[in-house]
Amino acid sequence: MLFRSAGALNAGQHDHAQAYDASDDDVETLKTWLPTQDERTRVAHRSSEVRPQPPTIPIDQSFTVGGAKMSRPLDPNGGAGNVINCRCTLTYTIREI
Repeated sequence: MLFRSAGALNAGQHDHAQAYDASDDDVETLKTWLPTQDERTRVAHRSSEVRPQPPTIPIDQSFTVGGAKMSRPLDPNGGAGNVINCRCTLTYTIREI
């Protein structure tokens, strides 16, 4: 159940941030991959391994995590190896352009 709740939370936040970004041409929304930094975190999910570096990108771009393109943590496009038991999240930054 935790997996589905965390996946829904990440998806909802990401969708909301995308909608906000699309609603205002004077701002750019950036997202940053934020892993839980402990001994259980997959090597591929550590902030030093997520690409690009640093792991902060525009909202409409994808991260490369363990060789898979993912728009957010728990993105099903990452495959089971990147999704099951993932505890990562995103932070968002809004900047004026």
